[in-house]
Order: sequence, then structure tokens, then C-alpha cells
Amino acid sequence: IEANGIKGGPDWLAITEDSVWTNSRGTNMVFRMDPKSDQILAAVPVPKPCSGFAVAAGTLWSPSCDEHVIYRIDLKTNEVVSKVPVGPANTEGGIAFGSGSAWMPSDPKGVVSRIDPATNKVTAEISVPPDSFTAVYGYNLVWVSSTAKSVVSVIHPATNKVIAEIPVGPNPRFMAAGEGYVWTLNQGSGTVTKIDPRTMKVVATID
Repeated sequence: IEANGIKGGPDWLAITEDSVWTNSRGTNMVFRMDPKSDQILAAVPVPKPCSGFAVAAGTLWSPSCDEHVIYRIDLKTNEVVSKVPVGPANTEGGIAFGSGSAWMPSDPKGVVSRIDPATNKVTAEISVPPDSFTAVYGYNLVWVSSTAKSVVSVIHPATNKVIAEIPVGPNPRFMAAGEGYVWTLNQGSGTVTKIDPRTMKVVATID
């Protein structure tokens, strides 16, 4: 992706039923692409888009590391419909959506902000270990990795409380939830930790 001769530097992907979205750090844009024609359908200005995407409540949620807000882009009109006044804790992290809320690690000291999509207001601020940058939602829980402390915190949406802290491989950052497990990418060792969400125990460390 290029604009005015500047390489876009795409870094994140989000997939909807009919489109693929990516950011462009070099051009301060978020692009919507057609997977059938490989054409760009829309270019939406977002200053320094960073720290992942979430698709929920009719919008793409795109954090801005320049304005320290979350842009909400309408999935049908491609228009920015609101800016949530919550900034990401780090340029390299992740925003999640589940249990009717968005979950954004919002302070490197250790805070996850829960956001109501109906009001764009923060309804809870949950304390987690420092340098917690990435959140994912899965198995009715919110999973947050701390790169500094090498743990995954588990937040229960019913109480907004951390119900477990799970030691994983060194320096986890990005995660995924799927195939019955939660997976962390451990940047300090080049390993993947596999967590059983039922027992909240590590069941494997994969080189």
C-alpha cells in the first residue's frame, strides 16, 4: 500500500464478512480492501494507527497513538462515527471486544479500560501487572499479557476482577484465543505458551 509515494507499512489486520482492513503507519490511514478484487474500497484517516483492531458493534475500533483515542469506523459507510477518549498503553498491543464491551490496555503502569460501545464511556478500570499491552477475549473471559512480568491476567467480565495470573514464557505480548485454548507469543524465547481456559493452567510450551 502506498500513498503519494510513501510506503504504508501495514501492521494489523481485521477480517469481516466481506472485507479486510489494515492500517498504514506511513500514511496515517486505515484501509478497507475487497478480498475478491484485491482493490482498496476505502481509505480512512487515522493519525498513527496502532495497537491492533477490534470489529464489534457495527464498527472497526482502531486505536490512534497520535491522538490517544480509539477511532470507531462504521463498517457500512466507512465514516468515523466517534472517537473514544482512551489511548493504548503501547504502540504494539491489542484491543479486544467481548461481553458487550471493548477492552483496551490503556496505561503502561497496568490498567485495562472497559468501554461501553453504547456510550463510548469507560465503565471500569481494572488493575493488572505493569507493561500489560495486549488483550484478547475468549471463553467468556478477558486475557491480558504482561510483557515485563511474563504473566497472563484473566479478567472476569461479571466482576471486572482479575481471577487468575498465569505464568507463561518470557516477555509475552501478542495472543490468540481459539481451538479450545489461549496462546501467547513469548518474545523473550521464541516460544508459544498454550493455556487451558478451563483449568487456567499452562499445558504446553512450544518452541
